[in-house]
Amino acid sequence: MSQENLEIVQAIYAEAAEGRFGTTLHLFHPDVEYSRSASGGGSAAVVGLSGTARGVEAMVKAGLEWLQTFDRLRVQADRFVEVGDSVVVFVRHTGKAKASGLPIEGEFADVMTLREGRVIRFEQYRDRAEALEAAGLSE
Repeated sequence: MSQENLEIVQAIYAEAAEGRFGTTLHLFHPDVEYSRSASGGGSAAVVGLSGTARGVEAMVKAGLEWLQTFDRLRVQADRFVEVGDSVVVFVRHTGKAKASGLPIEGEFADVMTLREGRVIRFEQYRDRAEALEAAGLSE
């Protein structure tokens, strides 16, 4: 099952890398729990990196709120780590902040937990070590 989970998550990030964030929504369970952690210091909480949403519609709304703070946001997966029913993804975000016009670059980690071929839990972390720990690993 983990190879199938890995392929599903890789497909989601391949679409995101092309700026197509909505084309893979069918790969998320209708009751998906989406959470963002503002750990890692800095102004993460100010830019909306914390909170939890339940359901695909709420996840999309939260994601759009995040995306709308940037011009030309690019999301690139650097590494995938399989852990049981979960996949940890090291992700790099680059773009330009709308409010300040300043370029941004950030390293994040996402943990996607799958059940029956769909993402049931999607956790985003500012701190990659925290994401690995949440998945039961350490770097």
